[in-house]
Amino acid sequence: MSTNDCIRWLWRVSGGYRLPVMARSLTGIAHAGVSLFSVWVSKCLIDAATGRGGGDMDLLVALLVACLAVRPLLSAAGTRLGSRTEIRFRNGLNSALFERQMESRLTGREALHTGDILNRMVEDTASVTDTLCRGIPAVTVLSVQLAGALWLLASMSVGLACTVVFIMPAALLLSKAYMRRMRAFSGRIRTAEGRIQSHMQEYLQHRILVRTLEFTPRAVGRLLLLQSGLREEVMRRADYSAFSRAVVLAGFAAGYATAFLWGVYGLRDGTVTFGVMTAFLQLVSQIQGPMVDLSRQIPAFIRTVTSAERLAELAAVPVEQRGSTGPSGRCAGCPHDAPELRLSRGQPQGAGRFQP
Repeated sequence: MSTNDCIRWLWRVSGGYRLPVMARSLTGIAHAGVSLFSVWVSKCLIDAATGRGGGDMDLLVALLVACLAVRPLLSAAGTRLGSRTEIRFRNGLNSALFERQMESRLTGREALHTGDILNRMVEDTASVTDTLCRGIPAVTVLSVQLAGALWLLASMSVGLACTVVFIMPAALLLSKAYMRRMRAFSGRIRTAEGRIQSHMQEYLQHRILVRTLEFTPRAVGRLLLLQSGLREEVMRRADYSAFSRAVVLAGFAAGYATAFLWGVYGLRDGTVTFGVMTAFLQLVSQIQGPMVDLSRQIPAFIRTVTSAERLAELAAVPVEQRGSTGPSGRCAGCPHDAPELRLSRGQPQGAGRFQP
C-alpha cells in the first residue's frame, strides 16, 4: 500500500471518532492561546513595573493569575478527552479486527501466523489509535501555537522573527529522506517482532512435544537469533533518529542564543525593554517546543503508516459465507469479498462491526 492508501484507510476506520478528536484539538488550541496571551500580559506587567510602559498593574496581575488558573484546567480536560477517545477507538478497532479474523475463510494454509496476527492487533492497533487520537490533535495545536508565537514575536521585532525562522527549520529540510528511511526501519522492526511472537507462541503451544523431542535448546537458540536481528534493526533506527534529532536541536540552540543576544544588545542600545526581552525568551521557547514536538511526530506518523498497512491486510481477508442464501444465490448479509472495515457509529463504546 502507498502512503495515500494508508491515509485513506485510516480516514475510513475513524469515521465515528472524528468529532471527539476535533474537540480535543480545540481544547489544545485554547490552551495554546491562553499561553501566548500570558506572554503578552507578562511583557506588559514587567514594562509597567519598570516604568517603561503604561497599563493598570492590578488588571494585568488579575489577567496573569487567570491565565495561570485556566491553563491547568484546559490541560486536564484535553488529557481526559484524549484518553477517553483513544480507549474507545482502540476497543472498537480491536473488536472489529477480532470479529473479522474469527469469521475469515479457512483454507488450511493461512498466510499469517496467529502470533503475527496477535502482534498486529495489539501493537499496531495501539500505534494507530495513539496517532489518530493524540498525534493529530497535537500536530494541530503545535502548528497553531507555532504560528501564533511567530506572529507575536514579529509584532515586537520583525528582524528577530525572520532570523529565528531562517535558523531553526533548516535541519528539517531532511525530513523527506528521513521519512523514507524511518518507514523502512519501522516495517522491518514490526516484521521482526511478529516473527518473535509467532516463534514463542508456536513453541509454547507445543512445549510438551518439544521437551519430549529435546528440541528446547534449538528453540531457545532460534529465539536468540531472532532477537539479535530485532536488536540490530532497533539500534540502527535509534542511531539514525538520534543523529537527526541532534542536528535539529543544534539549530534550536542557535535560535535561542540569537534571541538572547538580540535582547542583550537591545538593552544596551535602549531599543529593547526588560519586558520585551522577557517576551523574546518566552516566545523562543514557545517556538522551539512546537518545532521539537513536530519533528518527533514524524517517526510516529511513519510508524502509524506502517501499522495501518499491516492492519489493512488483516481487514482485507475474505470471510466465510453464513446464513441463508438470497434469491441471487449469495449468502444473505455476507458478501463473498471482504467488505470495508468500518467501526459502527451506533456503538461508540467500542463494539466494532464490519459494514459493507
